[in-house]
Amino acid sequence: GNELYRQRILLLQNAVNTAGTESSYKAFAISANANIADVQVPNLDEAYTVYVYVIKKGGVQFSSSEIEAIQAACDAPDVRPLGDLVEVRNAVQDSYSITVSYTCAADSESAVVAAIEGPDGAIEQYIEWQDETIGRDIQPQKLMALMFAAGAETVTVTLPAAANVATGHVAKCASKTITHTAV
Repeated sequence: GNELYRQRILLLQNAVNTAGTESSYKAFAISANANIADVQVPNLDEAYTVYVYVIKKGGVQFSSSEIEAIQAACDAPDVRPLGDLVEVRNAVQDSYSITVSYTCAADSESAVVAAIEGPDGAIEQYIEWQDETIGRDIQPQKLMALMFAAGAETVTVTLPAAANVATGHVAKCASKTITHTAV
């Protein structure tokens, strides 16, 4: 009687569980590590295999022990559907370089250089924006927009070129060359 009813109530929580959805895997991955910048759970049409791609803040890959902890959170029996195989992986890094030149007014040179090349400047904002989102295509026009907003009068982006970034991959800035001229 009452014991069976109590068990039914306890089991009802699991009956309305939405485990196995993209958003649930993302939520469990994020709850496992506060340094996650992005999680991608693509639908790769592989029966019963769920890939969870992660990238750390700053576009850095996780250590194997961190991946194991995220794996444990996403692969717990009360998280995933019974038949799913969950694989947590670091996003594959595709390197790109930045080569850019710009001009600015001579009377505001120091302020514009700081706003573009400084630690929180347009270049670093672009790198953070680009490198912390899995599957985000490389978009040099975003770099140009940030540089213009920071005070550049002209901008020439030689690199990066626009490029597609595959599922489970993330762009990673490998080098940067910045030149400016005050006019």
